[in-house]
Amino acid sequence: MPKKLLATLSISLMVAMTGVSAAYATPIQQSVTDLSVLVPANVAQGSSLVITGSSPVSTVSIKVIGPNQLNLFFDVLDVANGTYQDTFMIPANDSRWPVGQYTVVVGQGTDVKTATFNVTAPSSSGGGTGSGGGTTTVPSTPGTGDKERINPTVPAGAVISDISSAVTVQPGAAGVSQVVVDSNKAIAAIQSSKDNAKAFAITVPEVKGSEAVSVSIPADVSKAVLDKGGNGASILVVTSFGEYNLPLKALGSQSLNTIVVTVAQANDATEKQIGDKAVGKGLTLLGSPTTFTVELVKADGTRQEIENFNNVYVPRSIHVGATIDTTNAVAVKVNADGSLIPVPTYFTKDSTGISAVINRTSNSTYAVVSGTKSFADIKGHWAEATISKMASHLLVNGITDAKFGPQLNITRAEFTSLVVRALGLSDSAGTSSFNDVKPSDWFYKEVGIAVSAGLIKGEGDQFKPGDQITREQMAAIFERALKFAGTSVPSSTTTLTFADKNSISAWAAPSISAVVQLGIVKGDERGMLHPGAPATRAEGTVMLERMLKVIKFINE
Repeated sequence: MPKKLLATLSISLMVAMTGVSAAYATPIQQSVTDLSVLVPANVAQGSSLVITGSSPVSTVSIKVIGPNQLNLFFDVLDVANGTYQDTFMIPANDSRWPVGQYTVVVGQGTDVKTATFNVTAPSSSGGGTGSGGGTTTVPSTPGTGDKERINPTVPAGAVISDISSAVTVQPGAAGVSQVVVDSNKAIAAIQSSKDNAKAFAITVPEVKGSEAVSVSIPADVSKAVLDKGGNGASILVVTSFGEYNLPLKALGSQSLNTIVVTVAQANDATEKQIGDKAVGKGLTLLGSPTTFTVELVKADGTRQEIENFNNVYVPRSIHVGATIDTTNAVAVKVNADGSLIPVPTYFTKDSTGISAVINRTSNSTYAVVSGTKSFADIKGHWAEATISKMASHLLVNGITDAKFGPQLNITRAEFTSLVVRALGLSDSAGTSSFNDVKPSDWFYKEVGIAVSAGLIKGEGDQFKPGDQITREQMAAIFERALKFAGTSVPSSTTTLTFADKNSISAWAAPSISAVVQLGIVKGDERGMLHPGAPATRAEGTVMLERMLKVIKFINE
């Protein structure tokens, strides 16, 4: 049977099985004998696209280019008996796949065939079109008619400029897709973007069989991003299994080297190992563990991995599925010894599913886990729900496995350690010169980290780690933590109405004013703040959870 007839019969059978329209676009004839490509004329969002054809060679590359000239899909197929077939889903409600005309390019090198098809709105959607691409403003309040947020790692209201038209994907060894950025095209796109653009996005099309994406960003492209976006400029790498939003200020002067960002999913063996470790701690692994790395390639070709970012938070996200319960879920850093450390996690949801947004000042391998934890002595306590939530997120521990001790007072060392863990700084470096904090103390490392991050201050050369921390001392630490995380803090002093406002220490008044306005610190039912009173473990846990919600390091 002739190959073309065989291909046509195969297409007809696929149409009958999938319900795709039988009207096909006419392939554009090129110079390669027996190379052909056929696609449906129309495919609705949320439906499968079937690409089929014939080829005289053993493999063909397939690329799908969107209406805005973005490379949205890439695959390499084996040719069997002179024919090939590829099928994938056109996402619904995804701004990268708007209604419009798309081009399929099939072949090798310059020997290619092309065909076009139209993406249409789902018949039940009532019409409408997707985003037009280019420079897009992320809505601060998504709703009817708003454009969907392109990336969960970008703050609401931020302006993103898409420079993906400068990207070429090349399948590499060991399942790693190598992404090359054309400097001339990227710089032209950057310079023509809106003046208030801050994030410059490189969207990498999904490559079947790929477990990692490595994006090489030339030094002149990084410089163009800095020139355009200023101090707040970032390079946003978007992949099918995770995103990475790199603020260039995190690299300092080193940002003017070639930057290589790699996002890699764990292989089956590693995923099982991490999953078994989670089960051993009473946790369930959600989604695939993902490793994020950043390397600098200098002019002489030497490579340097950057693991820490000078106390600058770098947001990244992991896609964890469409239907998981995130109530008791949290992302964890996976250490080399298999131990798990909680990291700041904020879950977002869009049409593609749920993403765990992780904010860290360093890189590593991360996984998302879920589990529940409670204590016998918090049943009926006013802070029961928050304590259970924070314990399930691995942020607070009990005094024993069964008891939390909610009414016990908390010391300065204990609260400092708690804040360091909640901010995801547990593996950071730091030093202190306090005479009463010794290397043999269990809190020595955490105090050093907190000092280096500007979170705590002592009295002269004394930290007084064993003293009970007061509510106004907590307020001061909260204000410093907010600033460290890059959150705007109210600068104007509000008139406090607490009955005991005159007992607030002068040094603590600005901090208390700020955190009261943000709803982190509140008074009791009698309108009393008790600024100088020792704080209990329950009070410290509740106020810390409120602060984490303000900076979006935890969900409501």
